[in-house]
Amino acid sequence: MFPRRGYQQISISSVITNEDWLAFTHSGVQLTFQGKLLFENGGAPQAQDNFAFCKVHNFTKELYGLPVVIVTVNHLYDSKNVYSIKPENNVLNTWIELNQTSLLQFLISYRITAIKVFSTVTANHPIDVSLQQGITISSFRVCVKDLAGMESQHDPVTVDYAVVGDLDPCINVSCNYFAVCKAFGPKDARCICVDNCPSYDEPVCSSNGTTYDNECIFQREMCRLKANFTLYHPDDCTDVCEPGWSFYNGSCYYTSDTCKTWSKASRICRGMGANLPAIESQEENVYIQHRHNGEKAWIGLNDIATEGLFTWVDGCPDKFRYWAESQPNDFRGEDCVHSLLPSHGYMWNDVDCSTCHQYTCKKGSEIFCYVHILAAHFPSPINEICNRDG
Repeated sequence: MFPRRGYQQISISSVITNEDWLAFTHSGVQLTFQGKLLFENGGAPQAQDNFAFCKVHNFTKELYGLPVVIVTVNHLYDSKNVYSIKPENNVLNTWIELNQTSLLQFLISYRITAIKVFSTVTANHPIDVSLQQGITISSFRVCVKDLAGMESQHDPVTVDYAVVGDLDPCINVSCNYFAVCKAFGPKDARCICVDNCPSYDEPVCSSNGTTYDNECIFQREMCRLKANFTLYHPDDCTDVCEPGWSFYNGSCYYTSDTCKTWSKASRICRGMGANLPAIESQEENVYIQHRHNGEKAWIGLNDIATEGLFTWVDGCPDKFRYWAESQPNDFRGEDCVHSLLPSHGYMWNDVDCSTCHQYTCKKGSEIFCYVHILAAHFPSPINEICNRDG
């Protein structure tokens, strides 16, 4: 595929390289990128570019590691321009700049003891296979030199390039729970949790009612727990609800360990601008029942108005049910609902409303509702609905 046309061994600061003449035939090679770069060469070459014309070409996608880049230059001859140099009379060269340090780094990382840099300086289509500093995982810098024509004019030239390398396997990989994608090999992309977070103190309040020192620490914890909690307040969670109340998932909760009937507990909650809880998920169900340390507790579900039609006391739509087996059964006119013990998985049971149990009151936090008022006018990822009792 690359037949040798000539051979010369040269030394670059104790690094031995080989110079070869090549002919390239595209046969069965899987190229990552290929294309043409036009050098107008309208101005004068600059000293900082070693009096060459140079430009940086960015890849459309990032690569996993340093690729192989093959470049070849082609003279654009204008037969109608008397100042244009004929191809057979021109001297062209193209290269990607080499730095000894980066070359040695490449040799070490790829376990190569010598590298062949293929180039020529007098052919019409010189080729340079480059694995040097001019190449990164996102771009390469290519330069060209040619003879100046009459009146020091330079003709436009094109550089054809071919890139062979592995694309970053994290391209198009989406991670959940604030994880980030990390490539462990050219075909090995994994979602991992961030290990190191800054130590600065800029507290944030999570929807799980926990205060974290900063947002990075919050995201790291959510990643480790694989939890879907979000941020609701850029400060300590104690600032969200009034004293004696606890914040969780956009609402404030007050728990009493005193024994009350369902109606009495409901009136007490309404007197505080709240209601017996309308539970929307199993996570919230467990959270509330944990507040009662394993004791049975009232929730806001009942069929007092219409037998068999259970509704929430705050009028919220029915989003979640967690009945125990064979419940509700309306045994002896049972119209109110409480949670069972942990041994029953905090499942629900209908009971006589006049029985005595602990209770929790729930209301939407002011910050939670304010955020969602803003969300109605300025669309954002927030998709929960503000509680009617908030």
